[in-house]
Amino acid sequence: MDTTLTPLPFQPRKSPVRRPRPQPAPAPPAAPTLVAATCDEAPTLTLVFDRPVDVSGIDVALIRVDYASLGFSYVGFGEPTVLDPVTVRLAMTGVDEYAGPGIVLTAAAGNGIVAVDGGLPWAGVSGMELPFGE
Repeated sequence: MDTTLTPLPFQPRKSPVRRPRPQPAPAPPAAPTLVAATCDEAPTLTLVFDRPVDVSGIDVALIRVDYASLGFSYVGFGEPTVLDPVTVRLAMTGVDEYAGPGIVLTAAAGNGIVAVDGGLPWAGVSGMELPFGE
């Protein structure tokens, strides 16, 4: 009996097929989120968002501050001042007497502040104590 082995011809190993990995879908644009807000005694209201905003369609009359120490409720008027891409300042004008507590911000939905990266609107706030986020 012959116990010698016959060598097999060399066959290079095949490389595995590499399929490209599917790329994750980009995150959908998000609405801006208010991260800070203050109102001084001038009174002017400063709003800071988490992303750049567009205020070209703003309705400043939908943004209200009830200011106890001044004894008035104020709404925005005039043109907003864009301090940087995420910060907006509004001049405020007195509209009613106010005898409640603290400084309270209310901004109605549909106020016209939208994210630059997708145009989603800021939902506004209701009864937010100021200063906020500092």
